[in-house]
Amino acid sequence: MTEAERARALIWKHTHRDFRSDAGEPRAILVLRAGATTVVPLELLTEEEVARLLPPAQRSEARAAERRVGL
Repeated sequence: MTEAERARALIWKHTHRDFRSDAGEPRAILVLRAGATTVVPLELLTEEEVARLLPPAQRSEARAAERRVGL
C-alpha cells in the first residue's frame, strides 16, 4: 500500500459514518466541491482535499492510539 493509499484509507476511517460509503468498493466520502456536497471515491480526492482532510484524521488516530494504551 502506497503512502497516498494509506492517507486516503485513514481519511475514510475517520470520516463520520454518515458521510462515507460502507457499501464495499469503491470507498467514497462526501466532500464540499464548488459549493455543493459531492460523493467522491477516495481515489479521486484531489491533493488539496487530502491535505485538508488528513491532519484531522491523523489527530483522531493519535487519540485512538492513546486510548488503546491507556494514556
